Amino acid sequence: MTRSFHKIFAADDWGFSPAINEGILHLAERGWLRSVSCAGNAPYLQHGIERLRTLDVTVSLHLCFTYGSPLSTSVPSLVRGGKFLSHRHFMLKGMTGRIASEDLVREFTAQLATLRAQDLQVEMLDGHHHVHLLPFVAHALTPHLESQGIRRLRALRDPAHIFSYAQTVFFQNFIGKNREMAFCHYLRPADLRSRATLIDKIDRAGERPLLVHPASYNDFSESEMTDGLRGARVHEFQQVVTFLNE
Repeated sequence: MTRSFHKIFAADDWGFSPAINEGILHLAERGWLRSVSCAGNAPYLQHGIERLRTLDVTVSLHLCFTYGSPLSTSVPSLVRGGKFLSHRHFMLKGMTGRIASEDLVREFTAQLATLRAQDLQVEMLDGHHHVHLLPFVAHALTPHLESQGIRRLRALRDPAHIFSYAQTVFFQNFIGKNREMAFCHYLRPADLRSRATLIDKIDRAGERPLLVHPASYNDFSESEMTDGLRGARVHEFQQVVTFLNE
């Protein structure tokens, strides 16, 4: 009996490069993808977006405060030299009260509006580096989520990814007690040692999708995509497709 792998993944980082978009589309067109998070400020947002619109996947806003450049013309507490702060600098500045709430709200609103202008039905929020779960970000955005039609927040609740798991538990207990959450597990390199380890991870995740970061080829120099995963994305994509096609 052939096993079904229907909607077992959630994919991050649509728009960071054409290869990432193509990898996401490959998974979605085979029915393996439940949701895709799209970065409103990403340079390749429109690459393949016509195909994305036709697919049965949930779209979430991949909120960026630590990657690329802002869409807003004036968010001074979020930028240095026209680019967003590094993740480390953003964290340090935010935790010491030097990130302006109005800057966070202005940029969130701009990124969300950009996705909706592409005729994407966005009802869920996540964030690059999980910034949407940071206390100072959550406190700034929470009053605006309902009016903006954001009903759920995506979060990792996978004990194998300990930092994000702890962040999610803290958020649930102390910040977002009344928020509807969409939980997922995280696909790690150790889960791709063999088809058996991948299937085991899928089974342990149960009803929760696995968060993946696919790219169908390496175009990162040309696209100037600078995040830390880079080439690991291609390996992950190739292994996933190989194992699920066996």
